[in-house]
Amino acid sequence: LEQAEQLIKTVQDKKYRGMEAAVKALQDYTTRHTALRDGYQTKVLADELEDLCRSVRSKLDEADRRFAKGPPKEWWDEAMQELESVGELIEQVSSDKYKGMDMAERTLANYQQRSTAMRAEYQSKALGDALDDAVRAVRSKLHDAEYKFAKGPPKSWWDEAMEHLEEAEGLMAEVRDNKFNGMEGQLKCVQDYDTRAQKLRADYHTFVLADELDDACREVRSKLHSAEEKFKKGPPKEWWDEAME
Repeated sequence: LEQAEQLIKTVQDKKYRGMEAAVKALQDYTTRHTALRDGYQTKVLADELEDLCRSVRSKLDEADRRFAKGPPKEWWDEAMQELESVGELIEQVSSDKYKGMDMAERTLANYQQRSTAMRAEYQSKALGDALDDAVRAVRSKLHDAEYKFAKGPPKSWWDEAMEHLEEAEGLMAEVRDNKFNGMEGQLKCVQDYDTRAQKLRADYHTFVLADELDDACREVRSKLHSAEEKFKKGPPKEWWDEAME
């Protein structure tokens, strides 16, 4: 049949357009091709697909069973592992060879519904405490940074504050983990961190780096003035050499 699919392209060539033999051949090909494909799906692919769909349902049922055993969290984790293992089967069910088959479409829709519901419940029940702990750690470091920044000057307090801010940035990696995506606590923590971190860095630039830059600029101007004064003393050439140094 696949060889016939290649040969029919020759019959479809523009040079044969409108010729009775070509028209009949295309009609005959379409009718018989469709019948063969339908027959193949019915007799061969249907059995394969049924086995795949049965495996998908079995794994989803097992994931539901394990999830229902929780708490403790270990059961919810096991349920999610079982759910992830369904992914490979779903890829097979969604392959082109099963496209248009009612059983495949129903299985895909059922998987989407059940997996979405389970992931949402997992976030709510299993990840809530973990996210709370991560958020609490970040906010604690931010508080330390703000508290120490407020103690300055001297500059050493501001430097310590920035060290705490860098530690908070490291802790934010856990909060930003994909497993927490879509959870309200993650979004609020990211917004809070970005606002407070931006203010601390801006204040650091204002209070610390501005003074450092002033000192550096003053030193530049002093060196330029010294070079100009020495250059004016020449000749001899030695003064000009010193000025260039």
